[in-house]
Amino acid sequence: LVLTKALGTGLVTTAIKRGQADPADVAAAVAGMMALNRAAGACAARLGLGAATDITGFGLVGHALEMAEQSGVDLHLNLDALPLLPGAWAYATAGMVPGGSSRNYCAFMDRVDGLDVLDETWSHILFDPQTSGGLLMAVDADLLPRLLDGLGAEGVMAAVIGEVRKGAGRLTVRTSSGREG
Repeated sequence: LVLTKALGTGLVTTAIKRGQADPADVAAAVAGMMALNRAAGACAARLGLGAATDITGFGLVGHALEMAEQSGVDLHLNLDALPLLPGAWAYATAGMVPGGSSRNYCAFMDRVDGLDVLDETWSHILFDPQTSGGLLMAVDADLLPRLLDGLGAEGVMAAVIGEVRKGAGRLTVRTSSGREG
C-alpha cells in the first residue's frame, strides 16, 4: 500500500479555526492540499494499477476500508510509516480534532482491528477527514520499485504504509512493535 500525501489536513484546519495553528504548519498543509493527484494517477495508470482511491472526507480508514471491501481483501497498515503533516500529531494530541473525525470513527471503527491497543491520538490521525488528500494505491510487490521510481521522477511524495492480505474487507492497524503508539 502506497500513500502519496501526508495526513492531517483536518487537524491543521481545525487548529486554524481555533487560532492555534503555527504558520509553518499552515503553509505545509496548504501546499499539500494544492498539490494535484494527476501525476500520481498517471504514474499508476502507466503501470496498469487499478486499485486506488483518493483520501478525502472519510479519512484514511474510511477510504482504505472501501478499497478492502470492494476488493474482498484485508489491508494492514503500519502506523509508523504514515506520513504526517507538520503539527498534525501535536494538534491531534491537543484535541484539535474536526467533528468529522468522530463521525468517521463511529461509522468505521467496528471494521478496524488494533485500535484498542493504540493511543487515542492515532484514532484522531486515522479518522481525520482530509481535504485534497493523496492517493492510496495497492501495488503488486514486483511493481513497487517501478511505482516508487515513477512517483519520485514526477516529484510525488510516496510512503509504503502497509500491505494487502487475503481477507474479507477489514483493516488492521498497528505500530512496528504491534503496540500502542
